[in-house]
Amino acid sequence: DTGIESKTTLVVIDNHTSSIIGSSRFYDVQTLKYELAIGFTFLTRSHWGGSFNNEMKTLMLKHAFTWAEKVWFHVGKDNHRSRKALDKIGAKLSHIEPRVINGSTIDHCFYYVNK
Repeated sequence: DTGIESKTTLVVIDNHTSSIIGSSRFYDVQTLKYELAIGFTFLTRSHWGGSFNNEMKTLMLKHAFTWAEKVWFHVGKDNHRSRKALDKIGAKLSHIEPRVINGSTIDHCFYYVNK
């Protein structure tokens, strides 16, 4: 599904400029396992490398942990910028496996954060 169809997509707004600077969403919600994933995160290039991604992930984790026990992040193996960002929030690498995204199979790193 697309972000809009998922009804779990969040828009990221820079409060200083009131501009939309990105989005992220919750997906793969596993209510019986008390798990979900956060991803499909995009920020405008002007907001890379600052505190925006960390603040967004922290807020999303806080919300997810109102009921979830574990949150997953799926990042392309070669996406070093996103992998480094996950290290900064304390996510742990679980394993690497292929995922099909838009018809293409890409090796992904599976990171997690426990409550």
